[in-house]
Amino acid sequence: MKCLKSALASLLVPATMLFSGGMAGAQTVEPERLTISGNRATVQTRQLYIKTDTPIEELQVIPFDVNGTDGVSVFPGSAIAPGELQPILGKPEEAIVPVEFNFRKVPDSGEFVGTLRLSYAGGQLAVPVTLRVKDHWFFPLLMLLAGTGLGIAVSVYRSQGRPRDEILIRVGQLRVQMEEDPDLEKASAFESRIQAFLIEVKMELQGENWEEAKKIIDDAEAIWRRWVMGRLDWLAQFEYSDRLKEKLNEYDASATFVRTMNWNLQEILNSAPDLESPVQLREKLEAIAQQINSYVPLKEEVKQLQKLIPTLPDDEEKPLADIIRELDRNIDASTPPEIETDRIISEELQKLRLKVGELNPAAWEWVSSLPLISPPPIARSDSSWNQQAQGANVRLKSFIWTSYAVAVVLLAGAGFSELYVDNTTFGSNPWKDYFALMAWGFGAEATRDAIAKVVQSWGLPGLNP
Repeated sequence: MKCLKSALASLLVPATMLFSGGMAGAQTVEPERLTISGNRATVQTRQLYIKTDTPIEELQVIPFDVNGTDGVSVFPGSAIAPGELQPILGKPEEAIVPVEFNFRKVPDSGEFVGTLRLSYAGGQLAVPVTLRVKDHWFFPLLMLLAGTGLGIAVSVYRSQGRPRDEILIRVGQLRVQMEEDPDLEKASAFESRIQAFLIEVKMELQGENWEEAKKIIDDAEAIWRRWVMGRLDWLAQFEYSDRLKEKLNEYDASATFVRTMNWNLQEILNSAPDLESPVQLREKLEAIAQQINSYVPLKEEVKQLQKLIPTLPDDEEKPLADIIRELDRNIDASTPPEIETDRIISEELQKLRLKVGELNPAAWEWVSSLPLISPPPIARSDSSWNQQAQGANVRLKSFIWTSYAVAVVLLAGAGFSELYVDNTTFGSNPWKDYFALMAWGFGAEATRDAIAKVVQSWGLPGLNP
């Protein structure tokens, strides 16, 4: 029995090998494997060369679904269709079969691996197929352009819009505080100086000189802070300066002394915003008051003498009146330092007083000096910081939050993804692929901007803006 089995095995094995070899040699298909790539807007056609040991008849392509490598997506069999058989003249055992792969019918992008089966009257053929399908180029290009445009917009806003909006917000805040301050109109020097700064800021913004505009708004805010911190003291000093002006208005405005004092007083008031504190303004006003107090007694004495002239003897009246008028003109023509230091006028007045006293003893009304006003202790008060620059404020806040969101979302979504050209299955993972393109576009512009700034920092000719 055992010998019989061995004999049968020795006969079957060569027969099987002969049959297998005959079958293998009888069927030929080229190419042996199909690998096709394309986007979902194309139709791909491949030709298969078939050779068998019997005439090829009733050839058909069996449209099986081709499964995706992700185990979920499918390349439908209905998207695979054979073309018209192209027999080779005089060789019925050989033929060319065109096979059409319609990528438009594929619902999802991705990689699909399976077998293409062809059946004919004498047997079957199997051709391994790998299909790589990606999305149409339009939306990836649109996403890439959107990312690049977003990067450019952020770059432009960062270099131009953000500095402008930050300055506009500060200008808006400062203007609102000025409008809410009822006492500012009493301090015209501070108001006019800040307004002048704000006009200068506007001009610098028009010229896109952000750094200069920032320095100017810094100066304007410093003056405003100085005013707010010493408001009560400043007001006391300005009220005191008004009293000094009123006193000067009592005398001839064309007189050299009065003109000089008005100029000096106005110059001091105009320079008030540059002073560190109201104490310095008080010192300057006190010096003005002392000069006025040197002038007022002289004028009052001359006025008193002029009142007494008519009471003098006729032979003395005219000469003394001429002397008093000349002395009055000398007083008006004197400068403040001369009034304080020149003793000649005082001596002349003393002589006239004695002369008139001898001729008509009368009671003299001595003129008291102008009382000085000491400024009160510096009082500090808080200002109102309402956010009113709506337009610029909204843009700036939107930029800040959008910058964080874009950076986090794009970088997290993109990772280390491949781009459209290199990825033959683009679109099989939309979040990964599309975010990769958008992040690349955004990062490309950010990188360009960073490199440009580094190169510009080298100071090479022609590279600085």
